[in-house]
Amino acid sequence: NNPYKLKGIDAIVKTDKSEIANYAIIDFTDNIKVYLAYEKPKSIVGVDIGVRHLITVVAIRNGKVWKTRFWGKELITDEMIKILGEPQGVTEIRNIRAKVKKTITEVVKFLEELNPKVVALEDLRIFENKVGNTLRNIEIELEQQLYNRGIKYKLLDPYNTSKVCSNCGFKKGEVLGPLFVCPACGYKADRDFNAALNLALKCYYTC
Repeated sequence: NNPYKLKGIDAIVKTDKSEIANYAIIDFTDNIKVYLAYEKPKSIVGVDIGVRHLITVVAIRNGKVWKTRFWGKELITDEMIKILGEPQGVTEIRNIRAKVKKTITEVVKFLEELNPKVVALEDLRIFENKVGNTLRNIEIELEQQLYNRGIKYKLLDPYNTSKVCSNCGFKKGEVLGPLFVCPACGYKADRDFNAALNLALKCYYTC
């Protein structure tokens, strides 16, 4: 039990929670009732932007997976790759950007609900090919919306994010289609989930 001494009424309150309460509310209307207020725990969130899933979100608390969600299909990314740098109609470009913006708005709304301490993103500026530029354009929209909502984010080195095993840390895992497979511990997971979790874990220990 975690005891709290309330100086105002010279009493001690015990609770089973291990967290430290921020403050206590005392109700004298019917006998004496004490309500302990705790700070809402914050999460560390990893966000992977990719070709298979447009956005993959993995949130951790205390180093363990808490919530996961996927957005979008490869169709949206494929459409953006096709038009990037190509002479396409203005209407077509606007339609695709509107799809991406709508999806990212949903993602950011979900991120707000997670109460993140920080959101970890891959630094996609280092990729200069067509696919990399497409993903970076998506990331720019995400960064802008995070900034507008006051959500802290950090760009991390993307090196080996998809090949490191999020379960045991082995650095030479295999990506087989949609799956990540670790030859060291046998761990298998969705490749985008593994990448997003690696980002969250990296930020959990270094941010």
